[in-house]
Amino acid sequence: MRRLIILLIGVLLLAACADSGDEPPVPLALEPTGTPLPTPTLVPALATWQPTATPDATPALNVARPKPTPSPTATPSPTPSPTPLPATRLAASNTYLQNGNDKAAINELEAVLSQRSSLTPSQTQSTLYSLG
Repeated sequence: MRRLIILLIGVLLLAACADSGDEPPVPLALEPTGTPLPTPTLVPALATWQPTATPDATPALNVARPKPTPSPTATPSPTPSPTPLPATRLAASNTYLQNGNDKAAINELEAVLSQRSSLTPSQTQSTLYSLG
């Protein structure tokens, strides 16, 4: 607020110190310049926007055509990776839970339960407990 008041006082002082305006303003006289020289233009015959068709002088010209490129061979599909052990999946699900990635943890825990026949009783209990 204080700065605004100081600014207003400064503007008022500048306005008070300005000329009274009794004298007419000095007219700005522009000096005439010379006439610009004409620029050369293109000859209308040279200024074509579309290419002109040229007659084919030798229609029976034998042109060697390139051979078609052979198609690439199919890439073999990757071999399926083995199913991770339940202990590995349980460790991964615990890591996902600690990092806050609940969806990935639930996916891992459900995958562990799909291998229930290879689980120990403690792994089954841990999986069911983690799933809630």
